[in-house]
Amino acid sequence: MHINLRGAAEQFVSMVGVDDEVKGGSVSFEVLVDGKKVADSGPMKSGDAPKRLQADLHGAKRLLLLVGDCDDGNSYDHADWAGAVLVLTPGAASRPQTTTATVDVTPPPAIVQEESPEPAIHGPRVIGSTPGRALLFLIPATGEKPLHFVAKNLPEGLTLDSETGIITGSLKQPGLTVVGIEVKNARGNANRKLTIVGGKHKLASRRRWVGTRGTVGRARSAMPRSEPRPTPWSKAAWRRTDSSLSTSTTAGKASAMPLARFRPTRNSPT
Repeated sequence: MHINLRGAAEQFVSMVGVDDEVKGGSVSFEVLVDGKKVADSGPMKSGDAPKRLQADLHGAKRLLLLVGDCDDGNSYDHADWAGAVLVLTPGAASRPQTTTATVDVTPPPAIVQEESPEPAIHGPRVIGSTPGRALLFLIPATGEKPLHFVAKNLPEGLTLDSETGIITGSLKQPGLTVVGIEVKNARGNANRKLTIVGGKHKLASRRRWVGTRGTVGRARSAMPRSEPRPTPWSKAAWRRTDSSLSTSTTAGKASAMPLARFRPTRNSPT
């Protein structure tokens, strides 16, 4: 990923690693500033603890984020830049521009609005992490710089950088903690509650759309059924019900015919 900084950034920081959704894969992460490598994770495998990469961007023009496959192919290489943060220069006239080889995600000038000088807090009100895993979260705030950040009742293991608003560390215990966030500047202050959830939580059972003969788009739970689903009888599948008749079901209709008509020949398998 290429980011045209336009001289408007101060710092880049991110946790990196292989996503827990895969059991396998090996990747490497590199951060280049104006063509010079400034941070390198080295080879990382599935299950490795995440690492923190950061770079000083004062006066820099271009930032390049690279992911390598460690020369063993890209199978299961689900690489994460987790909680990546780009700290901008206060009062910068232009904004960084992020692109890939073919995609420009810079917002059109019409939707880039001037920020209010009064402090304000934005972003999510609930975040979470697994105890023992690294956490990185930037409190999204706007207002006249410099801003000063305060967090009350942070869970054990987490710390706040009062100048950048970045919360880092790892949760020591599972549970739910409500943290009081405050951002101050010369124009006033803003407050918000941030809920931090620690622990592994299972998602509710997923639902899928199943199409069957005669029904389209019927929603059916993915939970296991208490009884096995009956298998529709084909036209040639017959079941004996008495001494002279067998029954089949074709398109939901039952029919009966003499067994003699379907008696196997001498050479056919029984």
